[in-house]
Amino acid sequence: MGWRARTAIGVAMATTGLVACGGGGGGGPSLLGVSDTPTNGALRADLSRDGTELVYTWDSELRVAAVDGDTGEEPGPYEHSLYETSDVAWYAGTAVPVDVGSNIDTVRWVDDGTIVYTTIDQGSTVHQVTRDGDTVRTIQLPTDARDVAIASGSGHVLWVDPSGGELRLMRRPLDGGDDETLFTYTYDDWFGGYDVSPDGAHLAYVFGSGGGDDSHLFVADADGGNATAIAATEWAPRFLGDEIAFVEDAGLDDDALPLQQVATIPIAGGTATRLTDDRLQKSRVLGQLPDGRFLYAIRSYGYEEVLGLTDAAD
Repeated sequence: MGWRARTAIGVAMATTGLVACGGGGGGGPSLLGVSDTPTNGALRADLSRDGTELVYTWDSELRVAAVDGDTGEEPGPYEHSLYETSDVAWYAGTAVPVDVGSNIDTVRWVDDGTIVYTTIDQGSTVHQVTRDGDTVRTIQLPTDARDVAIASGSGHVLWVDPSGGELRLMRRPLDGGDDETLFTYTYDDWFGGYDVSPDGAHLAYVFGSGGGDDSHLFVADADGGNATAIAATEWAPRFLGDEIAFVEDAGLDDDALPLQQVATIPIAGGTATRLTDDRLQKSRVLGQLPDGRFLYAIRSYGYEEVLGLTDAAD
């Protein structure tokens, strides 16, 4: 996921086009699977911070799936070599009683256990709802806001504003107030996504001046100040306790194919701990399951298509 002149932000952070196989609208369980019409090249899906529930959209529905460490039944075989070597995760979900419609961008958990999703139609409407479908708040943003998040720890809504000749990471107090620009970049730069720590004290984002070939993971104060590069990566980070999970490139294998792995690094910086080494084109880490495995999105031809799992952590 990344904002760039030749691409669009995917989420989470780059944010999002969805996926789904199996099941039927309003009927039996759906399975999060291969994306058919991706929006901005990323899955509309997010794992809760404790790694126990997945929220995603399917056929104009918002769904929540329990993640118990086991994958659901795969709805069919795939011949693409991408899937032959991957541990693809499939999770059946139940519908949240809201109609998200077709023009949806972001879907994310809020750290207070509610859900936020964004609809795009002559501006952007941010919906914060409970898992029972009750409305917590509705926020109207003036532009086609992308990659929206609600930081309950700091009491702000954040979004990427793609209007005009620049792109801006913005925030606004939930109780009202002025919009604030946290970070500005151009369409020639690379923005791989962001995350806000649960306590609202830190902002993490991926940025590369002039493109993704030299992009880094930055950690900053909540207002964007004191930004420090702590690791090289192209894809969106994820706060996990006192660490940040991200996808790290590890050079090429013997067949000159790129090696990528999920890695973690302390918020304060230091040495990254690599957790996997494989050829899968991971684009972002959604989070960590209770059994220690990491759930991540797999890319193919520039699009996030399915979810994958690492092996159990040592």
